[in-house]
Amino acid sequence: MIKTGFRTVGFSRWNIFDALKKIKDTGYEGVELCLEHPDMIPQKMNDEVINRIRCYTEEIGLKIASLSYHGDNDSLDEKILNTYKAIDIAHKMGVSVLIINCEKKNREKAAQYDNLVRRIKDFTSYAEEKNVTLAVEPEPLLVVETAEEALRLIDDVASPNLKVNLDVGHTYITDPDLSEAILKLKDVVVHVHIEDIKGKVHKHLYPLDGDIDYRSVFNALERIGYSGYYVVDLAGIQDAPDVHARICLERLQKFL
Repeated sequence: MIKTGFRTVGFSRWNIFDALKKIKDTGYEGVELCLEHPDMIPQKMNDEVINRIRCYTEEIGLKIASLSYHGDNDSLDEKILNTYKAIDIAHKMGVSVLIINCEKKNREKAAQYDNLVRRIKDFTSYAEEKNVTLAVEPEPLLVVETAEEALRLIDDVASPNLKVNLDVGHTYITDPDLSEAILKLKDVVVHVHIEDIKGKVHKHLYPLDGDIDYRSVFNALERIGYSGYYVVDLAGIQDAPDVHARICLERLQKFL
């Protein structure tokens, strides 16, 4: 049975507890807790807040599928510090998967990549102590964009605690064949983001509103034995996230 989830960043104008209740009531089994939500920025996530959120999700029967921290608007120094904090938060919440990404590539991509490997080696060393798996998310225009680049990073870091968050829309843009990319990543996918894409333009759409053949996507994920959550990832939905969450679940249920 496919397990569905929704990211809390789309509910950034909602109190986090109201958002969690709405996601559960809409029919999702799980949630991705985003540390970009105003109530959950790393600086606010002390032990009391962590415990309240963890207990509340247990109380309403909503599983925490993952924690994520991207820090796209943070400086690199802030991003490094907050990634360590995010690992601690995941550990204290009992969440096994922390989704991370990397910075935008520039003309010094080779040097950027080498620095990225060094940083993630340090992150994974710490994550191993905390029993947290880091799931790097390939994304268009970032240092790690494609399935091949994600696999190279995993090989170069050489840690059992570094895996991949497969964002279906991102991979549709960056790789020539989405299903083939999924098969390449068969041993390292621990989490999946769902959205649609049209015309290879990086704009997240409702499932079935774009060009992605979701039947082949689910078939490929079934072939690699993926059994984790399928988490909807939409941006720019703050005006009515509850409506968008409901529509996306209705779309996904056509495949379930």
